[in-house]
Amino acid sequence: MTEFIVPLTAAAAVDAERVGPKAANLAALAHAGLPTPGGFCLSADAYRAQIATLGLEPMVRHFAAADVVEERRLAVEIRLALYEQPIAPSILAARARASRREHRSWARICDTMRSPTRTNGLSWLLALASRGRIS
Repeated sequence: MTEFIVPLTAAAAVDAERVGPKAANLAALAHAGLPTPGGFCLSADAYRAQIATLGLEPMVRHFAAADVVEERRLAVEIRLALYEQPIAPSILAARARASRREHRSWARICDTMRSPTRTNGLSWLLALASRGRIS
């Protein structure tokens, strides 16, 4: 089964390619013993699943080969589609299970799909696509 949720205490949480740079930095701080809010984050697999659910895979693939002007247009289209459509039920269910396990309030969750970090999460996803890491 695809892992959509990564606890920030997990060793995998410091992998920026798997969880994004913000969550990876937060996990690294926690692993170094510094105080952090704790919680969990959504993985790149969750982003891929959301992109697939919304039918945005062709746009993401095209983004990797696009010129600067086309990249900008596609980034706006992808971002709008992510904002306007609901989160996939499988991702929501995984997030709810993790929340119950962690007994955390939503305010303490590192949730890279919620605004304002959602935009940064998209930038991270598009950066992966431009390096050919997402197909």
